[in-house]
Amino acid sequence: MSDVRGSYMKAYKYLLLVIIMIISNVSISNADVGEMGFFCGVSEGVKLPKVMDSYVSNAIQSNKKELRYKEMVFLRGKPEIFEGLLTITRSGDVDANAESGSYSITYSLEPYKEPIIQDIEIKRTIVFNINYRKVEKQVLKNYELKSWKETIIIGETKYTLDNTNSLFNNTIIEYNSPGIKYYKGSIGYRAIYKNDDQVVTVNVTGDNGIYGYDQAWGKTETQLLKVYVEAIAGSDLNTWKLEAEVKPSITVNKTMQYDSNMPTAIAFGGNYLQVTQNQSGITYKVTNKPANMDYNDVEGSISVPSYNTFEHLVAPENTDYLKGSFAEEDIKKLYSLEVLDSRFEFIPNQKITRAQYVTLLIKALGLDKKYSQPKGYKPVAIFGDVDIYHPHFRNIEIAAQVELVKGTNKGNFGPDNSIKREEAFVIYMRALGLSRLGQDITPTTPFIDDEQISSWAKKDIYGLYNLGIIKGDVTGNLRPKSEITKAEGAAIINRLINYLRKDIENDYVEKLIEY
Repeated sequence: MSDVRGSYMKAYKYLLLVIIMIISNVSISNADVGEMGFFCGVSEGVKLPKVMDSYVSNAIQSNKKELRYKEMVFLRGKPEIFEGLLTITRSGDVDANAESGSYSITYSLEPYKEPIIQDIEIKRTIVFNINYRKVEKQVLKNYELKSWKETIIIGETKYTLDNTNSLFNNTIIEYNSPGIKYYKGSIGYRAIYKNDDQVVTVNVTGDNGIYGYDQAWGKTETQLLKVYVEAIAGSDLNTWKLEAEVKPSITVNKTMQYDSNMPTAIAFGGNYLQVTQNQSGITYKVTNKPANMDYNDVEGSISVPSYNTFEHLVAPENTDYLKGSFAEEDIKKLYSLEVLDSRFEFIPNQKITRAQYVTLLIKALGLDKKYSQPKGYKPVAIFGDVDIYHPHFRNIEIAAQVELVKGTNKGNFGPDNSIKREEAFVIYMRALGLSRLGQDITPTTPFIDDEQISSWAKKDIYGLYNLGIIKGDVTGNLRPKSEITKAEGAAIINRLINYLRKDIENDYVEKLIEY
């Protein structure tokens, strides 16, 4: 009877969790793929939201973005650069309450309103209907071409798109881990242009041509495109073929720098400044140029200039007690980011509880803002030992909702128990959604005390080691069963933020561009 009752309780709690997910009404994706478009170009990218944006009610995200933009053009048999304004307008997003649906997105390209000296002018409007369906944590998207109008003027020659015979195909898979949305796409299109005495066909392929991620501390997208251009005309001089590789990429991340105050008579000694940086560029290489054309600039790179945005963060106060702690800087940064607050009662050498650690992680990933309490929200206990009045109830609820944490076989969570190192690392890996990196038949870590690591934790710890995120102590031990202090917890969380700010970017930019 107890087994049956346990099954009913587990099913009941799962149902409550589903209800919470439904009433939260949170859209699965924060930004769409292709902030640079899909035409061998790159934009400056949309800035990440500031901390203030989550507190001010009138900070509304616009469905229309205007971005500086550059594009590689090969219509004359050689690489040329166009500069202009890319406007992205969308009608909606993935609905958290629907298993499938659709919305539209429009990419409009035109020269800058204030003309610059260039030999190329592009006017393009392309509209997609994006059909999507959800399978657990995945969202599958197909871009259906609705309309495409385009003219390109180079010098005195006007190229007009044959939109009847031009085709476009784009399909995307997104994977929503608790802390990061990863995505991958395949792209292919055929654009046929006509001028007075030529037909130029541009075929662009990228079977695995789009890779990116989007999260609270940074986002990146890189496209790997192969370009095949063929011009057919009445004369041999205007008939040619070209092949090229184009790799646009865009990265946006946040960094922090501490500035001490210059005046002596000021109430606080200094504070952190958070800087959002956008970096966009294109590398290109002509791998097969037309035989009848003579030029040397077969490869190169261009960038789209962007500006940094700044935001002053809360000044860490009364932190003299942190002097001498190895995690002093980590703790001050978390205070400034408001991941830590005065209610945390931060004593560096005190053990950190499971509830406190989860709260730090939820705030560091921005999930407390993403899953804000909906109107009419009524808390319902999910774990038997976490009542709705527990100070960390809501963050534990969110953590369970996004599958960062799981209960024991008795339906409890142990919120006030000290968290062990191996437990903290497993939750950490779930946040990244990269558990597959530890998928080894018999994962053996390089730590001397490998045999002390629980079997359920070994693959995630093995994966974190492969990522270079965790290392052993000076003796080569991991100490998996040791309980973590608050100082160690702060250092672990800040290391996660640092990884999300910059380190993960290397896989999506440098490695792909060098590939």
